[in-house]
Amino acid sequence: MMTLDLIPMSMCESNERFETECPSGENSYKLVFGPCEHSDYQNDWTCSCAGFKFRKKCKHIDLVKESRCGWHQQYDGGELVDGKCPRCKGAVVGIMVGV
Repeated sequence: MMTLDLIPMSMCESNERFETECPSGENSYKLVFGPCEHSDYQNDWTCSCAGFKFRKKCKHIDLVKESRCGWHQQYDGGELVDGKCPRCKGAVVGIMVGV
């Protein structure tokens, strides 16, 4: 029988929720990476533009996607720096990872 060990790790808070604005012409749209409407366990992008409401995708997401840090200790390695994310220096969330 296999056993599962739980190890404490950290990840950037931007993996749970991230908000930004995207200027587009005379408008500015709010983009959010966070919990999906259709899942309690998955995060995804949303945009306040009309195109996203209609198609569930838009160019604004592509424009800002890289601005979200997304650091996760299990996948990216590294250690906290002064209790903060080593990549963006932002807040972190403690998690338990099964190995």
